Amino acid sequence: MMMWGSKNADNIRRIIQKNHRQRRSSTIVNGTHCASTPPPSTVVLLRHGESLWNKIPTFTGWCDVPLTDHGIEQAEGAARLMKEKGFNFDLVYSSELQRAYHSAEVVLDILNDTSRSKPIEPMKVWELNERHYGALQGLSKTNPELVSMYGKEKLAAWRREMMAAPPPMNEAHPHYQPPPAPLTESLYDCQKRVIRYWHDTIVPEMAFRESLILIAAHANTIRSLVAYLDEVPDENVSNIHIPNSVPFKYKIDPRTGKAVQQDSSPLSKSKGNWLLSAENQERLIDKLGVDSESFARSLFAAWDVDGDGYLSKQELANLLFSWKSDTNPAINALAGKILEELKADKVTDVITLERFQLLAVSGSRKHNLPFFKDEELSLSIIKDQQNEA
Repeated sequence: MMMWGSKNADNIRRIIQKNHRQRRSSTIVNGTHCASTPPPSTVVLLRHGESLWNKIPTFTGWCDVPLTDHGIEQAEGAARLMKEKGFNFDLVYSSELQRAYHSAEVVLDILNDTSRSKPIEPMKVWELNERHYGALQGLSKTNPELVSMYGKEKLAAWRREMMAAPPPMNEAHPHYQPPPAPLTESLYDCQKRVIRYWHDTIVPEMAFRESLILIAAHANTIRSLVAYLDEVPDENVSNIHIPNSVPFKYKIDPRTGKAVQQDSSPLSKSKGNWLLSAENQERLIDKLGVDSESFARSLFAAWDVDGDGYLSKQELANLLFSWKSDTNPAINALAGKILEELKADKVTDVITLERFQLLAVSGSRKHNLPFFKDEELSLSIIKDQQNEA
């Protein structure tokens, strides 16, 4: 099993150590020890729909800009998908910024859980606000003056590297806000406040019952949480891509606040699972890049309707044939190459997630398709594992 270790996780643990110890295997309810802890809770992370400044694009940070009409449609699509999957959230957290809060409201409106005596409302908290971009906030990301002033490398570092922070704004800046708004933040600064809130507030809600929780937030706040849960090293955090309004689901151990590994595939770096739909499929492929193993896992989960962890070869072939007519040439090509690998695979008539990922990697590598290009598993290892099955 491939695990990502993180220098950064150690730093964060030191920050929260004073207030957070690992919970014992027993919990306390009204002063009485209970012999067992609740099963893992489910947390769904949702980046807001397209905002007005996503479209331009502009450094947004803590600036409070609305969703576009398309962004509202994206949030509605995410809500329909979650409703189809049977999600009824116990708790919903949102940033204070309207693009995230509005997305959460759209989701709850469509889920429309009438079994509750009181409708659930998103809890707005500044700790889930987007990363603060300092003096860059409100400026176009393609502004030639910024490139001339700072250079492409420095701008890229401010956007993607963990420790790099943009120049701080001052009180004269048109988008200045008083505390708790910072004057600037690195991604590491953003992660510290997100993880602190995670352990201070969200994880304790899982202590006494299995919970279903939605967090509606932003690219960098969700990237920060994903990096923590998947133990991504600092140098790889820039490879985490968060598409607008594509739900990302984790199982969380209520004792530790850490993610639970949901499968045993040797290709699984992430413990999360994207919720795939016809509406968000292209967004996932366009954004995931080097993390495409999670796309394969999410695809398998979407096709494994009964959730038993298996697909017959014929089922998988039928589903892949449906992709052959896709207008996205990358999807079309990938389906064709996996079908070739499936036809050549004589080991079994039952396909597991692990075998599906191996077939997808094998087909992609043989034909130089832009998927799974960051995987370290060689084709010889893939063949060895197929022969052992």
